[in-house]
Amino acid sequence: MTWYYSPLALLVAPVKYLLNQMRQLLGARDSPTQIFGGNLATLSPKYAKDEEILADILQEFQMQTTGFVSINAHAWDQDYSKITDIGVCTWREYSFKHVTKSSYHWRIRENMSLKNIYVPNEPDIFAFGSTKIINEFHIAQVIDSVLEPFIAEFPKVIVVGYDIKSTMHLLHTKWKPPESIVFLDTQKLWQIRNHHSDRVDLERALETTPAANYERRLLHNAGNNARYILELI
Repeated sequence: MTWYYSPLALLVAPVKYLLNQMRQLLGARDSPTQIFGGNLATLSPKYAKDEEILADILQEFQMQTTGFVSINAHAWDQDYSKITDIGVCTWREYSFKHVTKSSYHWRIRENMSLKNIYVPNEPDIFAFGSTKIINEFHIAQVIDSVLEPFIAEFPKVIVVGYDIKSTMHLLHTKWKPPESIVFLDTQKLWQIRNHHSDRVDLERALETTPAANYERRLLHNAGNNARYILELI
């Protein structure tokens, strides 16, 4: 996990500096989607408070009261309402020497025959466990089966994604996240650290993150990506 290297250096730096960088990157608070939202709907306040979330993480991580759950979802590039596979990874930090990560990957039975043309997707190369095949109407059930025990274990749970707003947009008709969780976008974190307002894909973000532990050949699988997203914290 890269927390102990460059991300640690970032998070233990003066919080004021980090927050100023966030504000400069976001620019005017009334137009966050111009940089980060693409063509999605207007960014809701729940996703627009990353600077406050980062300050909370800095304080609460030191008390080991925060758990992280990353999520990644892929959809058919001909119809984004059709989810093809979903990945989730949990990260428990008991001490600097005791870290556990558990990864999950589900393929959606109804959409297994759909093949992407323009967006790479490799649903058969999950490397951190067994891929499960589920029906579409079980999506909420399987995500909650991982998330609910985690929420019971930690006072605060951060759901992490790379462009998390797009991920939640894909899942919004399939799963409703609990009100108690907050969201953190590792795409934004990469932009802050690199003083870069342009969006890059996950592969580029990993390539340019010192000490990120990943294998390029395993990208484009929702389960693998969910695990690698945590390398950007």
